[in-house]
Amino acid sequence: ITVADGDVIGGYDATLEPGSQLFGALTENGNPYASGEVFIWDASGAYAGFGFANGDGNWNSFSGLPAGDYTVTTHRPGQIDANEGYLPMAWPNTPCGDPCDVLAGQTINVDGTNDVSGINLDLLEPPGPGESLIWGVISGDGIGSFGPDAYFEVFDGGYNYLGGDGTDQYGHYYAFIPDGDYWFNFYGSGPFSHYVSELHEGTQCPWTQCDFGSITPLSPSGGSITRVDANLAEGVIFSGSVVQAGTATGLENVSMEFADSAGNVVFGMGTDPDGLYSTPGLPAMNYYVVANGQAVGFLTELYDDVVCPGGDCVSVAGDPGVVQFAPAPGDVNVANFDLDMGLTISGVVTDNLANPLQGIRVDIFDATGSQV
Repeated sequence: ITVADGDVIGGYDATLEPGSQLFGALTENGNPYASGEVFIWDASGAYAGFGFANGDGNWNSFSGLPAGDYTVTTHRPGQIDANEGYLPMAWPNTPCGDPCDVLAGQTINVDGTNDVSGINLDLLEPPGPGESLIWGVISGDGIGSFGPDAYFEVFDGGYNYLGGDGTDQYGHYYAFIPDGDYWFNFYGSGPFSHYVSELHEGTQCPWTQCDFGSITPLSPSGGSITRVDANLAEGVIFSGSVVQAGTATGLENVSMEFADSAGNVVFGMGTDPDGLYSTPGLPAMNYYVVANGQAVGFLTELYDDVVCPGGDCVSVAGDPGVVQFAPAPGDVNVANFDLDMGLTISGVVTDNLANPLQGIRVDIFDATGSQV
C-alpha cells in the first residue's frame, strides 16, 4: 500500500478465521514460574506461536492456531529466552537437547475451533558439576504411561538403596545423580501395583527381591542426560490370611512362599500382625503357595491344607488336595490357610561316656515309618 503525506486510505479490511488456543501451566520444580515463555511449532518444525506465563504460572497461546499438529517447547533453538538457565524441555516434560529438538515432544492435535488445555511444562535445572541426569517414562505393556502411579529406586555398586521418587503426571521420572555406577528398579503403584517390577535393562523381578548383579549398571558421567524407559508387564497378585486352626486368630510372621512348577521359590514375604498378606505383582506363571509356620511354632502347609513333612513341600507337591495356581495376567488369587500348632521333640545326643555330641542329625518318623 503506497501512501503520500496527508492521504487517508480505507477499505483494507481483514476477516480472521477462528482458531484453537493452547492453555497450560509453567512451573519450576513444581512451583509456578511467572514470566516464563513457551513456544509452539507446527508439524514441520516451523515456528507457529508463543505464550507468556502469568503470575500464577498459567499460560495460553497468544493467537489462534489453524487445524493441525503442534509441539510445545520451553526454548527456541539458538535464541536467548526468558527460560535461560533451565534444561530445554518439550511437552510433556521431555528434555529436548541443547539446542532443543522442537519435534522431540508429543504431538498436540487441534481442530482449529476448540481450545486444548493441560499443556503443562516443568522447568528443571541442568545437572550440576560432577552430576548427570537419568530420566524416562514408566509405562505398562499395552496401556501407556502410568501417570503419577509409578516409582523408581536407585542402588549403588554395593546394592545400597540411595533413594527414589514417584513419577509426574505424565509418568516421567528424573534422577540427578553423581557420576558412578547405578542400578535402577521400577514399579507401579495404586491401580498398577499388580504390574511386575523390573530393572533398567528390562529384567523382571518381584519387588524388593531383584538380582542387581545379573545386569550391567548405568554409568552416567560428565553431565550426561540419558533416557531410560521402563515398560512393565502385567503380573498376578496373591493375597489371603493365615490363622490358627480352629480359631480366627491371625498368625504373624508366617513365611509365605510362592514357588514355580519346579519348586523354586520366586517370591517370599511374611504375614502382618493380623495374619494377612498381599504380594506385589509377580510374573504370570504357575505357582504353588506355601505357608511356612515353623518359625512361629506351627506346621508348614502347601495350599490347600496339605502338610509338608519336615517342611519339605516338594515331596508332597503331587498329593491329592494340592492346588497349583495357573493365573492369567491381572488375576488376584486368594489362598487362605489355617495352620495346626506343631509339636516339639527335644533331647540330648551323647556318646557312651555321656559326652554331648555336636552336629548329629536326628530324623523323626511317624507311626507308619514315614519321615516327618
